[in-house]
Amino acid sequence: FFQRAKHPYQFEFLICVDNSGSMATKEQAVIESVVVLLEVLRKLEFRFAVCLWGKHPGKLLLDFDRGQSVESQRFNVKKGQQIIQSLTFDEPSEIASCLD
Repeated sequence: FFQRAKHPYQFEFLICVDNSGSMATKEQAVIESVVVLLEVLRKLEFRFAVCLWGKHPGKLLLDFDRGQSVESQRFNVKKGQQIIQSLTFDEPSEIASCLD
């Protein structure tokens, strides 16, 4: 709805998920939060990308769909499952790696 309204701005969100070992005790809460956030952004038709930070600098799990085939990057159930399965919560903390 919001994206269809005439508005001078186009919002895009980059969701960075902490995949470090310190989050292991909060695994269920993180997963639930990611699911809710991505579903809200999808329903509001916002463009978003998802990356992890930890051992692999800014590991991109879902990219914005700029210039790519719509089906290749569009968020769907399969991509959502892949994102959740990528959360291991066993990587070292390297917070700045998400900014690379």
